[in-house]
Amino acid sequence: MATTLHQQLVIESRQRGTSVSGLISSIIEESLTKQQRGKVGKMYQALKELDGAGGAGGADASSTIDELLYGEKGAWRGRDYAQHRGTG
Repeated sequence: MATTLHQQLVIESRQRGTSVSGLISSIIEESLTKQQRGKVGKMYQALKELDGAGGAGGADASSTIDELLYGEKGAWRGRDYAQHRGTG
C-alpha cells in the first residue's frame, strides 16, 4: 500500500474513532452495498421494461389445461393421448 494512502487511512480512521482495518472494512461494505443496490436497480428497470410484453392476460392456465393437453390441437393427441388416458 502506498505510504500516502496509508497516511490518509490513519488520519480518517482517527477522525472516525476507529481502527484502520475497521475503516477499510466500512469503506468496502459501503462500496459493496452501493454496487448491490445498483444491480438490483438495473434488474428492476429491466423487469419494468418487460411489463406488458406478453400482451393482455389470457385465461388462467389451470382453467384451460385440459384443452391445451387433450384438445383438438393439444399436446397429447394420437397415440400419446391414448397411452396417457390408459386406452392404448
